[in-house]
Amino acid sequence: MTTFDQQSIPCAVCGEESRHQILLSSNQLGSPDLDLRPAKMLRSTMGMWVQCCPSCGYCNQMIATPIPNAKEIIARDNYQKTLNDEALPELVRHFRCYAMLVIEMDLEKARLAHMYAAWVCDDQNLTELARECRGSAIAILETW
Repeated sequence: MTTFDQQSIPCAVCGEESRHQILLSSNQLGSPDLDLRPAKMLRSTMGMWVQCCPSCGYCNQMIATPIPNAKEIIARDNYQKTLNDEALPELVRHFRCYAMLVIEMDLEKARLAHMYAAWVCDDQNLTELARECRGSAIAILETW
């Protein structure tokens, strides 16, 4: 069984509060897919794996947690373009923005964010976009 709660969370960048669903617990009945996507019960919670401040666009696993240089990264053209790209599913945009915020301090978190974005694309049958997201994850692996 999956349980979650609604909480009002202050943004670490702009200070505005916004309401978000917080994942309290879930389970993983069934086997993961070949690409390690979790079984359906846990996979259905992916929308709670990243939060986005509706005021400034800050994306993080928990928007109350600061990331160094976040304000400057959010102001960059490529971040804003990704955040506002209506051609991409919203959750994909949030995972990609989160990856941009953490890539300089944690390559593994950035790589995982791109993989999660690929999984979202897979679930929506967006094959080419999923391939692009996996390519971004692979590019990070190649820098290690």
